[in-house]
Amino acid sequence: MMPQELPTRQKLIRLIRESGGATLADLRRRTGLSRSTLRQHLGRMARDGVVQSFLVKRPSGRPPLMYRLTPQAELASPETYLAFLRALFDTLRTMGPERVEALLREVATRVASQHPEIRGLPEVGARLDAVRRLFFNDAEATPVVRTDGGYQFSLYACPLAPLALEFRDLCCVTREVIRGLVDRQVEQSEWIIRGDPRCTFAVRAAANGNGDGSAAGAAESQAARTRRGSPPPQVPAGPITFAFAGTYTDPVLAQMAEGLREVFTRHGHRFARGEDEELRLVFNFIDAARPRPYRRKGKGTFLVTVAVTNRRPDNVLKEGYPLLIRSLGNLMIYLVRAGGRVETHFVTLEQGTYQIPDLSGDAYFVHLYERLLPLACSELVIDNEFHTDLPPELWQGDELTAQLAEAGRRLDALNLLPAPFPMGELLPARDLRHIERLFGIGGLSYGNLSVRKDATRFWMSASGVDKGNMREIGRDMLLVKGFDPQRKVMLLSVPPHVKPRRVSVDAIEHWMIYTEHPQVGAIVHVHAWMQGVPSTAINYPCGTIQLAQAVAEKVRQAPDPARAVVGLKNHGLTITGRTLADIFDRLEEGFIRQVPMS
Repeated sequence: MMPQELPTRQKLIRLIRESGGATLADLRRRTGLSRSTLRQHLGRMARDGVVQSFLVKRPSGRPPLMYRLTPQAELASPETYLAFLRALFDTLRTMGPERVEALLREVATRVASQHPEIRGLPEVGARLDAVRRLFFNDAEATPVVRTDGGYQFSLYACPLAPLALEFRDLCCVTREVIRGLVDRQVEQSEWIIRGDPRCTFAVRAAANGNGDGSAAGAAESQAARTRRGSPPPQVPAGPITFAFAGTYTDPVLAQMAEGLREVFTRHGHRFARGEDEELRLVFNFIDAARPRPYRRKGKGTFLVTVAVTNRRPDNVLKEGYPLLIRSLGNLMIYLVRAGGRVETHFVTLEQGTYQIPDLSGDAYFVHLYERLLPLACSELVIDNEFHTDLPPELWQGDELTAQLAEAGRRLDALNLLPAPFPMGELLPARDLRHIERLFGIGGLSYGNLSVRKDATRFWMSASGVDKGNMREIGRDMLLVKGFDPQRKVMLLSVPPHVKPRRVSVDAIEHWMIYTEHPQVGAIVHVHAWMQGVPSTAINYPCGTIQLAQAVAEKVRQAPDPARAVVGLKNHGLTITGRTLADIFDRLEEGFIRQVPMS
């Protein structure tokens, strides 16, 4: 395995242990993490009983908080137990899926039978609350709440999540234990292993056809339970910090800056006048003739470029896209003076452009706010962790990678692979290094495709490569073997002799679909359109967990998730199939090259 850094929690534990205690300033100096990031990690560690804090008195000045480890932190690491369980489940796998599921149900039944005091409670809500208190502490789970149809609670930390990423049947144990104790069928709407922030379990208040605890109810298939919908992605409720960069002396830019500041602050968000470590959104006002980049400190900052032109471009995308790239933005607001009025165009990194409705006054800035806030609050999942554990027999690929390469050539023949954007022709070496350091990419390409290898792994095209000429394993095509939801990192198997490229930024989307729908065997994403397809409501950026969740929701709602066609607003299509050939048979029946913009 290639040298890897320790996960943040383990690194903090080691640093605190080595020094016998550490302040926030000590940890910031030794890790390079921001105060807010450290506070989040230490807060979770305190809730989990790993660290404790106390004030250190000093002769003068404000006493700092010192963090020390609790005795619990000295227990064996979870990885020790997970390694044992992983070996156990590898053995169980040889028994076949039906026998494994039956065995897990038997385990759940035995656990439930050990708590007759819970099963004897007369009310469903009381039984569910007793289950929650028995297995989870208040730091891990929410209280049980009443819903329209019954009761539910959510779990924010799952000790089995790392193992459940590989053995999804393990998730049924929790549901079966709850079912056995509450005597109602359990519905799960969110999964930590799928990238959701929590696992949410619900039961109905009254028994029904599938909720009476009978054998028929217990025999409901895993696939049917999995298909139950989850709520649409939510924008974080908390306020964000935003700032301006560049100059906005032009009257149009000055009016834009004033309106944006007013509408965001009115909705409770904080305007930062200088550098701020917690910046979530930056508006970079540029001179279109001499665009200056804004070099953000972290990839969590969403950058909106704002520019104005005094003439109507023949092609907004052709003129605006280079400005977006040169300024290192995620999105551009391109203001066009035309006939005594100003038009507002959005230009996206996916090579899309659309015009904002002709509104005036407060309604105009409220519209901008509602379009921009979800994008600024979205979370990228583009980090990769490479493991040199790809079996030697796969170093040159297999039948599936041959199919993937052929599918790439078919996309090229259909003219569905725009040429990778030549960032090197527009950006100086310093800015190219900045982008590669921040996002791990050295170029922009469009579209991606994948094919399932087995229950937990899939082959996928790499980022920034010519999909019509994929040849090398680890460089052009990679084997995705998992996702770490705590660190938001895609896990990949690569050959030891290859310097790997990153997998496509949409890997998290493909992983969610494959994980939830075992019948899906292949996925293709193209920048094209089909008439009448269901579409996501918000044009989230590529590689964000919000876009992945929105697409997964549409796949889930499809009559046949294994043959779904989902429109990504202002972006393109994601198509699922049992095989790549199945997808191309439908794709070649007819598509529209120009994605509609709105």
